[in-house]
Amino acid sequence: MIAVRTVIDGTPIVILHQTDLVNHSSLAPVAKAQLEAAGFKVDMQSMDWQTLVARRTKKEPAAQGGWHMFATSSATLSIPDPVSNFFLSASCEKSMFGWPCDVEIEKLRAAYARETDEDTRQRATAVLTALKQGADFAELAVKYSDGPESMRGGNIGFVRQGELLPQIERALSALEAGQVTDTIETDDGWHIFRLDEKRPPQFRPFAEVKTEIQTLVYQQKTEDVYQVWLGDLKNKSFIEVKF
Repeated sequence: MIAVRTVIDGTPIVILHQTDLVNHSSLAPVAKAQLEAAGFKVDMQSMDWQTLVARRTKKEPAAQGGWHMFATSSATLSIPDPVSNFFLSASCEKSMFGWPCDVEIEKLRAAYARETDEDTRQRATAVLTALKQGADFAELAVKYSDGPESMRGGNIGFVRQGELLPQIERALSALEAGQVTDTIETDDGWHIFRLDEKRPPQFRPFAEVKTEIQTLVYQQKTEDVYQVWLGDLKNKSFIEVKF
């Protein structure tokens, strides 16, 4: 909706650009370049992270101190769970900054919260049976997976050793290309993986991985703080789902 108004009346898209966190600082300039390449007018306003944190609470129009976009991220461990993933919240005033409202999304999140481990296990077992009978992995991923890669047919791309959970890596290490694992249970639910290709180990110079290391450390520290905060919030809260 913002983009449509911008095309019609020339109002710029206001992007808040924080400059002091290395893992975020390049995101806004990339977004600006892509939007301008698509024909949009962009006003990128640079500031430190604390200023952005204060600015993003404003609900006024952009011309009155509000905003249209800002770039951020979350610790990886909180992303797969649609209940704890605050980016997926669409409960209007209770949502993430931007305050999206979507009744259907909230119904799906509530249904996910109510689903039992046994329901999920049975669904994963049924999918594995279908795979063994020759069903297409990508089609089943699109139809049944709750993971963020589902719309890409479950394709997570190449991963390095240590990037996956130990129980998943152990299962994959025993496979040949084209084979699938049995169902694997983790704290995030039940999983089935297909191994498409293996590449020999490659060593990368420190200068090449320095930024990645900084990002991973930041994400881990953020996740630790987030889990402590979430645990404290749960201990103090009474949660009731209503429609």
